[in-house]
Amino acid sequence: MHAQSSGESPSQLSRPSGFYGIAPPRSSMSERMWGIRFSDLLPLEVTRGIHAVVSDFERTMTFALENYSTIFESDPKDMRFFPDPLTEAKRRYYVEMGDFFEFVEEGRTVGFLILTPHDWSTCYIRGAGALQSHQGKRLGSRLLAHLTEPLRAAGVQRIEADTSPSNLAVIHLLARDRYNPTGMVLTDRWGANIKLTKFLARPAEDAFLQQYCTGINYQQRGADGLPQE
Repeated sequence: MHAQSSGESPSQLSRPSGFYGIAPPRSSMSERMWGIRFSDLLPLEVTRGIHAVVSDFERTMTFALENYSTIFESDPKDMRFFPDPLTEAKRRYYVEMGDFFEFVEEGRTVGFLILTPHDWSTCYIRGAGALQSHQGKRLGSRLLAHLTEPLRAAGVQRIEADTSPSNLAVIHLLARDRYNPTGMVLTDRWGANIKLTKFLARPAEDAFLQQYCTGINYQQRGADGLPQE
């Protein structure tokens, strides 16, 4: 995935007191709910010389803080939206709910991906990004392709993401990976976002297409490998 922001600016991500020193839970929410241990599926060489590895909140957030403005081409002085600082409650949410991944090349972190359960059957791409020198390598997409079957086998029926309507690179990339535009939300914290959904089971996708879509349904053409159950 090229770059996707979960909405926080550098000023919103400033560390609260007590940021370090609190042990994470024994297992993530995805492991407790879906029985998935991502550490059993990684590391993975997603492209030549770049490996995806399981990370944690502090490593991932430190990388995001240090590289936010260049990855997301954002102005830290842009205060159009309601601030959402990294409070202790927010930190605890990420530690409790998040699965964190780094992309590493020759010992250096070049990108990240954060997943969280959105509900009992939905995996949400909470945030993703890569250094500008590594954008276009489809690091996030390649990792998600590797994780899709284990998620499906665990009962996850969809993967969802949100991105800005102006982020054409991400929209195009997700569309190539069979993410359907499924809505738009206007938020006080992050402005307008398009929601995109990758269905992992045919009945879920069929329900969406039949209820809300007209015209050509390319998703239903040919053998796509989606299970019928």
